[in-house]
Amino acid sequence: MISSPGISLSDTKKNIQDLENAKRLYEAFKGLSPLQANTRYLCSYLSHVNYREYVINRWISSHNNEDSGEGVLKRIKNRFFVTDKKSLIRMNAISRLWWAGYLTCDENNSADKYHLTRTLFTGQQISADLLDTPFCVNKDVVKWVSY
Repeated sequence: MISSPGISLSDTKKNIQDLENAKRLYEAFKGLSPLQANTRYLCSYLSHVNYREYVINRWISSHNNEDSGEGVLKRIKNRFFVTDKKSLIRMNAISRLWWAGYLTCDENNSADKYHLTRTLFTGQQISADLLDTPFCVNKDVVKWVSY
């Protein structure tokens, strides 16, 4: 099993919890290069083994009353697996948090290197809109947009 930090889900707003979890995951796996983080097998492994309960509670159980069984199956596919490059960054429950940390961590700001990450998770729609764009893998563009 890969050693990994604890991430949590509480009764607080999901975007606040996503911010904290993104910081924890990015700090723990900061040594990964974007190429290594782009490995769908790593993200699927972490989602299934290390963070299974988190993924179920954050993305599956919390939405059970919202849609049909087909919707639940789609969420399982999107949040546990990586179906394409786009889903790696914005859909997989664990990789989306790491990528958010990687793309927005401002190492040059010693007072608060996660100020841009905080902006990204101000609301779920902001992070979804930004991470759903073709330029989202360009760290400089994401930082510029986040200011």
